[in-house]
Amino acid sequence: MQWLWACWLAAALAARVGGAAGVAQTRETVAGVRTAVLQALIADPKLGRYPLDASVGADGRVVLHGALPTKRDKDRASHVVQRVAGVHEVENRIAVNAAALPLAGAAAAPARSAEPATAASSADVQAAILNALAAKPGMGQVTVTVRQAQVTLGGRADSPHAKDEAGEIARANADGRKLENDIRVPRRERH
Repeated sequence: MQWLWACWLAAALAARVGGAAGVAQTRETVAGVRTAVLQALIADPKLGRYPLDASVGADGRVVLHGALPTKRDKDRASHVVQRVAGVHEVENRIAVNAAALPLAGAAAAPARSAEPATAASSADVQAAILNALAAKPGMGQVTVTVRQAQVTLGGRADSPHAKDEAGEIARANADGRKLENDIRVPRRERH
């Protein structure tokens, strides 16, 4: 009985000591899987033209968002993502909409009216920014929120330069929306 108690105590201490590192590693792993998923979607000759997004859970569950013109394209997105290392399950919430525009088509859309941006155009802007960020190394922990006439960047960047670069990427894809760059840059510890 005493041996069992000693084993349990050793396991509990090991989990506690490794717990903080495990949480940080999990965040890094989730960000890496998300980046790999977005890069796989962008690299696909058909899907890479559309503004798609993905969220990834610590369990390797990926949720896809965006719009594609056909069910075949939607299924293709699932298959592309299922082949990415670290993905264990795919929930495909991509809308099938025959009017879905590729990114190049979205850029050539007619002039905007004085009305506020619609939810669909906000989703397109968000996906365009996320796709552009996914193409840059180290941007996997940046989050993008688009509401009406504002784009807000959040999450974490490794350096002030990376934060500024993410802001430039977002501004270039914000379609005239106001940009709020709330990305956190961790302080470097001095030794």
